[in-house]
Amino acid sequence: MTEGSYVTYLGGGVVSLVLFALHAFPSERTIGRTETSIERDGGTSYLRHQLGLPATTTGAIQEL
Repeated sequence: MTEGSYVTYLGGGVVSLVLFALHAFPSERTIGRTETSIERDGGTSYLRHQLGLPATTTGAIQEL
């Protein structure tokens, strides 16, 4: 391998990590979209519970 090929791999790795951080890392927005998609037919996903995140409190009933 030539020295230039290492730079190409390194550049590709940096770009892929940045894209992963922006689009795939579980942020509030990503979790909310996934949860809405799973629960659109009336089911309950328990996604936030499985990820160890606090549940969103919407409506009049809140966690005691």
